[in-house]
Amino acid sequence: MKKVIALFLAMVLMFSAFAGCSSKKDDNKEQGSTQNWVTDSGDSVSNGSSQNSSTNPSSEDKTSSLQSNITSSNQSSKPNSSSKPTTSSKPSGSTTTELKMPEALKTLKGIEKYKTDPVDYTVGENWLSRPIPTRDVDVFFLYPTGYNGTGDDLSDLNDSSMQGLGNMSLMAQASVFARSCNIYMPKYRQFSINALLKYGNEENLTYCASFDLYSALDYYFQYQNNGRPFILAGHSQGSVWLSVILQDYMKKHPEYLKRMVAAYVIGFSVTKDFLKRNPHLKFATGATDTGVIISYNTEGAGNKNVLLMIWIFVLAGAFAATAKEIGAIDATVSLALRILPGNLIYAGLFLASCFISMSIGTSVGTIVALVPVGAGIAQEIAGGDVAFITAIIVGGSFFGDNLSFISDTTIAATRTQGCSMADKFKANIRIVLPAAVIVTAIYIFMGSDVSYTPSGTGIDWVKIIPYILVIAFALSGLDVSLVLTIGIIVNAVIGFADGCFGWSGFMESVGNGISGMGDLIIVTMLAGGMLELIRINGGLDFIVEGMTRRIRGKRGAEFSNAGLVALANLCTANNTIAIITVGGIASDISKRFGLDPRRVASILDTFSCLIQGIIPYGAQILLAAGLAGISAFSISTYLYYPIVMGFCAIMAILIRRKNK
Repeated sequence: MKKVIALFLAMVLMFSAFAGCSSKKDDNKEQGSTQNWVTDSGDSVSNGSSQNSSTNPSSEDKTSSLQSNITSSNQSSKPNSSSKPTTSSKPSGSTTTELKMPEALKTLKGIEKYKTDPVDYTVGENWLSRPIPTRDVDVFFLYPTGYNGTGDDLSDLNDSSMQGLGNMSLMAQASVFARSCNIYMPKYRQFSINALLKYGNEENLTYCASFDLYSALDYYFQYQNNGRPFILAGHSQGSVWLSVILQDYMKKHPEYLKRMVAAYVIGFSVTKDFLKRNPHLKFATGATDTGVIISYNTEGAGNKNVLLMIWIFVLAGAFAATAKEIGAIDATVSLALRILPGNLIYAGLFLASCFISMSIGTSVGTIVALVPVGAGIAQEIAGGDVAFITAIIVGGSFFGDNLSFISDTTIAATRTQGCSMADKFKANIRIVLPAAVIVTAIYIFMGSDVSYTPSGTGIDWVKIIPYILVIAFALSGLDVSLVLTIGIIVNAVIGFADGCFGWSGFMESVGNGISGMGDLIIVTMLAGGMLELIRINGGLDFIVEGMTRRIRGKRGAEFSNAGLVALANLCTANNTIAIITVGGIASDISKRFGLDPRRVASILDTFSCLIQGIIPYGAQILLAAGLAGISAFSISTYLYYPIVMGFCAIMAILIRRKNK
């Protein structure tokens, strides 16, 4: 009943406030005989496919089996079959050159192996697979990381962990090509994961590849390939090396490149910049294209803004979990309950979130600072609803996100429209201040009969320090990632000193906090990928064109700008990106119809914050839901401020002054 009365009161106040106001398969056909692979032990492995061929009397065998014979090359020039990797027998016309070692590689442990222990690829044991060719097409396959990094940064050629993973990759990954291709898989020395991250730039990788993989390719093309078309394929670290082969080796050998069917670069993002720097390479655009790259790029889920969001989720989860472990949340909740009277608890939390967001210019930072405290308060007061109180904080956080001079939405809006921040603020405050007053009144009314009894125990002021520091550093303008990192460190110091946990307990707490964000992270990545698919397939452009086609008058132009940014925000789930996406279009519309740039900037910012404040897949609501341990949809039910703000913005357009 109280909520019904609250909504009625909201409507009365809304109309009162505006009474005098203006303002988008190739089926591989079975062919040939059963594919035989040569393993590192010299055994021939059947792929187990049953195929009709006069050349293979045993093609009825449908199971994979190990055979005792060593299958060697059928080329007329049979190489040395010595089992030990000795001095490399470099084929004529070798691509391998004496490159100068990059300075950075001189610190790579094991780098001397390249020159002191070169690989002889004429030796069968230096291949995981070197078959008798029975197919019309070859696959040159590079396996993913198998080296566990123990010892040197660079593996030995016969490292057991690497070979084990290589053989698994041969069976589980490369086998997809077995029906139609001869599978060649050389052994190559791998970087550890840490070394790959540290040294894996273009210059370093080209130097290293010039020894192992270029020699393998030289041998393969001169003694094994015999002019057949071929496929390059790799996964993970194999794809990283494959990228070097494509941009360097294949550029030097156009005679080979013209026979390349495709390069399957899986687990390595082939970027537009990569193709720009390598014009001899291209992406596949159709099923029959040849000489192309086939890959997948996480353009949406891997967008830098999405990744930054995920990183903040990780840090927020770790901070919240460690703060809870040391008792910081309980202590802060106790302090808040002592300061605020019961009937003002809802309004107080709303005004606090408005103030903090206005000061730091970010809704995310405000949510990180206040939601854990708000969730704790909800558990302490009679009839407290965690979703309701969380929504209060989320709503207030958008007040500052919309108005603050240091907010990224404010900066984006003013820059795209060519107006000053001060002028935009003056136009913006006329819209959102009435909304804030209305919502404050609603919360005062709804909290009128809230009561609680503060505990008689004293407040542990030391354990309040993490939240004081988080708010203080956030107010100082520090990046939210740095703020959260500092908070985690402070939690650790207090926890160690107070005996709340040891090192293992601290790490367990951090792990639990991060894992608690797992669902949130997955949803964020899926949303990012889905929305990027919509954008890249022209969905957003289609909508924009449709909305701007029939604009009539200034009021229609303002509504069009509002609708454009709202739809862009629905498709991007990022209010800043939404403003940037449609800012230029909005500016053109404004010039055409003589709109005030200050009002346009205000409308863009307000409507983007409106949509961002209510969509359950937005970063703010997802983060708040993760911190409070509730459903994002449960929060959406109570988001009064964004709704009232949106109503106020619509009224401001409807009753706009004629001269504006």
